[in-house]
Amino acid sequence: MTRKEKNLLGPLIKKLIVENKQAWWQLKREIFDCGFQTYYPSQSFFDLPAKFGIKALKSNIRQELIVCYQFSQVRQNIPNEEELTKYYTRIVVETIVARANVAANQTISW
Repeated sequence: MTRKEKNLLGPLIKKLIVENKQAWWQLKREIFDCGFQTYYPSQSFFDLPAKFGIKALKSNIRQELIVCYQFSQVRQNIPNEEELTKYYTRIVVETIVARANVAANQTISW
């Protein structure tokens, strides 16, 4: 994720974590107990909220994400709505998992 994408998606990521505290704690615990995995079952709790969050972004933010998408994919064409949503949903969930990984390793008292 580029710095621009982090700035654009950061508030959404924080909102998803705060609004889904139980899923956040479950994901952290799963990471702590199981170590590195390519997929954690608890991350699925963030898929749908992330998808809706991406769709609900303001149009100016979406336009900037389109530019970032085109740059990162080295594509000249504009992505359709479904492509953009799918791509950034995956990015948001991966970022949440990465943050949960850091948080799980810093948690002292479970």
